[in-house]
This record gives sequence, C-alpha cells and structure tokens, in this order.
Amino acid sequence: MVRNQSGFTYPLTLCMLILFSTMLMIYMEQLGVEKRMLTETETVLKQDYYLVSTLNTLEESLAAQGKTGSTGIIEFYDGEVQYVITELTDSLWEIKVHLQTGIDNREFFGAAYYDADLKKIIKWVEKN
Repeated sequence: MVRNQSGFTYPLTLCMLILFSTMLMIYMEQLGVEKRMLTETETVLKQDYYLVSTLNTLEESLAAQGKTGSTGIIEFYDGEVQYVITELTDSLWEIKVHLQTGIDNREFFGAAYYDADLKKIIKWVEKN
C-alpha cells in the first residue's frame, strides 16, 4: 500500500482538512454568539441595577423628606437617570424614570407609583 500511487492520501487529507475547518468555524461562531450574549446580559443587568438603586434612593428620600423636588438627575459610573415626580392624588405620586447607559446611549423608560401613606413604591411599570 505504501507504493500504491492511486491517490488515496490526497482525498483523505482534503476531507480531514474540510472537517477540521468546519469544526473550527462552528466553534468560532459559538464564541461570537456567547460574547454578544455576555455583552447584552451585562447591559441588561447594569440597567436593572441602576433602576433599582434609583428607586430605592427615591423611596428613602420621599419617605424621609416628602416631595421636595419634582425633577432630578442621579448619575452613575456608566449612565444617568433622570426622573420626574408628578402628583396624581394627595397620597399617590407617579415617578417617571428615563435611563441612559453605555457608550451607545441605550435608553430605558419606566414609571413607578409611590404611595405617601404607606411610604413605599407600590407599582413599577416598564415602558420598553
């Protein structure tokens, strides 16, 4: 078989090369998908943290001092939250939240309802 020149090794080598290249492309595509998923997950978790932190800060401030201002800005390391407080009834206030994060300025809108009698946020609505 060593002296047989019918061309057995070339097609076998070519098939092995195609198989190896295909597997390499599949793994590279999987790596790319996982990187994009990681970036998107990080962005979503960062937005959630900024929103929860903002609402906790506002809830504590409103419980301690009452409604002192109707608008404000809270800045974070990689984002900024702007909020507007409107009075719906005597004991129910609406807090509209606008969040911008990241280099590409992703925006997020939401609204929270604060009960002045209970001194806590009773409802959260996401607008996106």
